[in-house]
Amino acid sequence: MIKVEGIAIGSGVKSCSNTGLADRLTELSRLLAIYWKSRTLVVEKIIRYWMLAYTDITLPNLEMLRLQPGTAVVDVRDEWEFDEFNIGGFNIPLPDLRARKAELLPFDAVIVLCENGARSRVAAKDLRRQPEFKDKTIYHLQGGITEAVD
Repeated sequence: MIKVEGIAIGSGVKSCSNTGLADRLTELSRLLAIYWKSRTLVVEKIIRYWMLAYTDITLPNLEMLRLQPGTAVVDVRDEWEFDEFNIGGFNIPLPDLRARKAELLPFDAVIVLCENGARSRVAAKDLRRQPEFKDKTIYHLQGGITEAVD
């Protein structure tokens, strides 16, 4: 009996004839195909997850990254919040983000921020899921702009 990942192959086969061996090899081949397919699916899930990921950054990172060509800073707070205090960039409120995503397409990197990081985390996840943003780098300001005020 041969075991592959805890699966017994050829159990109950007591014959060592060529027919028995052929049957066991066929079964082994079938189980190995299943095993490799499951491994491939795991790798595909990891790649898909990585592609849906965004990068958390801090305020000092933001200051450095915003100077890079092709980078947009997007404040996803409501208009009145942006008018009260902001650290620059576009103001695209979270509820309007999908409708206004075309404004961000010319940029290679997008930094999203809000007051405390909650809405911008939602925005980062949402942008990452959009097919148009699959090749773009998405950054999320962890902790939001309250760090800038403190």
